[in-house]
Amino acid sequence: MSPLLETPSTNPHATLITLFMNVVDENLTQDEQVADAAVESPSSKCLLQFLPLTRPRVGKYDPDVVKLVHARDHVRDFDYIFDRISYTFMFSEFPRYIGVAMKEKQTIVEKWPYRLKLEPEQKGSKEAFDLLMRGGTSGKELYLEWRRSSD
Repeated sequence: MSPLLETPSTNPHATLITLFMNVVDENLTQDEQVADAAVESPSSKCLLQFLPLTRPRVGKYDPDVVKLVHARDHVRDFDYIFDRISYTFMFSEFPRYIGVAMKEKQTIVEKWPYRLKLEPEQKGSKEAFDLLMRGGTSGKELYLEWRRSSD
């Protein structure tokens, strides 16, 4: 990756952006999925404030259930998945082996741009939630910014 970036002395702002679209699905365990679907999980508690169940469910294909399943990933925290893959793939060793390092602070795009950032009780949270639901994103998109580690 480092040949794609100018050296820090030439361009201290040179940044390579990578998008990981499937990293969450490929590294999420069955146990983690089941635990998060529990009624008492943080994501379920958050979701029920945005999408309260007002009638009995008809079945697993009930529109309200489908909406809950789709919305869940927009309110979940997947940082632990990132930490796991960062450790597994030894991102900390990248400067030594491939000449790039993850930027300490992302400056171009958020790490998880399609995750709901507001709590349900905060002003504008319902509008932000509705926008995410309409956007066609999954909430699992991870962007990382890289810089060349040396000249």
